[in-house]
Amino acid sequence: MHKAIDMSEAKNRLRRLRDYIPACNMKLRDFGASLSAHLFSRLTPYEFVEQCQLALHEFPYCGDVSLQGNIPHIAEAIFSTEFASEVKSEHAEYLAKRIKELEHQLRQTDLVRR
Repeated sequence: MHKAIDMSEAKNRLRRLRDYIPACNMKLRDFGASLSAHLFSRLTPYEFVEQCQLALHEFPYCGDVSLQGNIPHIAEAIFSTEFASEVKSEHAEYLAKRIKELEHQLRQTDLVRR
């Protein structure tokens, strides 16, 4: 189990994401501010990825795949190298699991159509 870390500094950095990712667009900057409100005081990398998913679903641009793809980049900008690396791994596992779920749903839909 990964160790939970304090999120105080991460929340501050998310609210000022442009300082840590100078090339970030307004959508990513707004997502960072929105995400900061979702974070508990302490989180593991897995829990951070979960909170990102919740924030994405509530964000006005929730269908924007680029935001999903930027989660590891955000983690690299606001966390230590070790924690960001763990977030990246957890995020990759989340995406792989989600892809399998969607493939299963597509197969089920195809079977129903036959």
